[in-house]
Amino acid sequence: MAAQLKVPLDPVSVEELLAYPKALFSRFEATTALTKAALHSELYDRMRTADTEKRAAAIGAFIDTLAPDRSQEARKRASANIRYFLIATTWHYYRFYFGFTLEDTERCARTTIAQTLQGLGVTDPAIDRVIREDT
Repeated sequence: MAAQLKVPLDPVSVEELLAYPKALFSRFEATTALTKAALHSELYDRMRTADTEKRAAAIGAFIDTLAPDRSQEARKRASANIRYFLIATTWHYYRFYFGFTLEDTERCARTTIAQTLQGLGVTDPAIDRVIREDT
């Protein structure tokens, strides 16, 4: 499924991490029927595990480099919160339960990621821009 979705490469900069919801959710949107079917099938746990574990490791390592002075627990929670906003379930919930547009769904994820990074004490002009523009 990840191959069919053409999931974007893992982010390696703050700018890429903040842009990731748009890249990822656009792929979910382009393959809505497949994504929705996957969310409601016995295959979901296997697909989620394979793709999400890889993304989790990459984001966890990235958070560790961005906030090395924060506790391991703080970095773990931040990484989990960010990862939660980068999964098909979150995209689906915002799009179909809240009835948000794709753009608003992306903005919700981007804002939460920026706020999480800000809460860790990460400073970057991209974070300031997202906070200013999206909130």
